[in-house]
Amino acid sequence: DRFVENWAAVLEEYALRYGDKIKGWWIDGCYDYIGYTPEILDIYKNAAKKGNPNAIVAFNNGVRLAQCPQKWGNEDFTAGESTEFCYIPDRRFVDGAQMHRLLTLGYRNDSPQCDDMVGWCSTGLLVSGGYLRDYINRAHKNGAVTTIDIKVYPDGSFDKEQMDALKMIK
Repeated sequence: DRFVENWAAVLEEYALRYGDKIKGWWIDGCYDYIGYTPEILDIYKNAAKKGNPNAIVAFNNGVRLAQCPQKWGNEDFTAGESTEFCYIPDRRFVDGAQMHRLLTLGYRNDSPQCDDMVGWCSTGLLVSGGYLRDYINRAHKNGAVTTIDIKVYPDGSFDKEQMDALKMIK
């Protein structure tokens, strides 16, 4: 209870400080096996929306290879974290939540802060620019939203190969 109260206070403080500048929250680590419940996540959601009731919220319950449907029943969009471009969402909503996919474009594990999580924060291309373009266009045509994780260097620059691939998206 104390942990949840503390994190809800942090969310609320950021929500109130930044108000409607925050359009969405993607909250990681909401695993049911460590005790998260819909009731706990409602506390987080209410705190996150204090500064902007129109902000959207998703709770990530881990990496999935296929569709990541709404787990808790109270998200505005699906967390949809995956390390493979194998599933193309076939609709805009799942159980009332906007279909969303978070995918990594990198394939090398060359970032010390990522431990052994293949792809995240990494350089290189997991798929070609053409494949990426086609994947995102097909998902978008079905109403889904896609977020792509790329390598950001300490100086704020991006992996050139990844940027070239992203530029292929129209």
